[in-house]
Amino acid sequence: MGVPQKRERVFFIGHKKEFVLPKLKMEFNEKAVTFSEIINHLKSKNDLTDVQFDLWKRQKPTDKTLADVRMAANGFTDYLIDKNEVCPTITSGGKFLSKQYPRWFISEEFCQCGTYPIDYNFKTIEPQYLIGMSVPPVMTAQIANQIKIQWLDKINTK
Repeated sequence: MGVPQKRERVFFIGHKKEFVLPKLKMEFNEKAVTFSEIINHLKSKNDLTDVQFDLWKRQKPTDKTLADVRMAANGFTDYLIDKNEVCPTITSGGKFLSKQYPRWFISEEFCQCGTYPIDYNFKTIEPQYLIGMSVPPVMTAQIANQIKIQWLDKINTK
């Protein structure tokens, strides 16, 4: 859907029975947006603890979390994101780490994964929290556009 994260959602879209409308077809064939398209290469300073950095250095290509590296789920469920992959769902409290750079995601990258403008004013809310709790704006726009095309445009032409 043009969102740079693997985000599964269920949407319930209804209408009044008096409107005879076809079943909506939600088929999106957007190109996958990988992390390499949004990562900020200028912000690659190591901000990991010594333990986290040691685990990061020992990662294998198949590792998805620091727990995979450690081979024991000791709270190291921090996601390792490869630049050639699409980010997993941004959660309100998870930790996201670049496989290529020893650092955590920065707000700018969370914004881009959630399709929020980089200069969006989150007020006092942490960007990751709000993005993790919301539907990405681009996803909402894609659905709204299909409703317009498949339903509203047809009603207006009758």
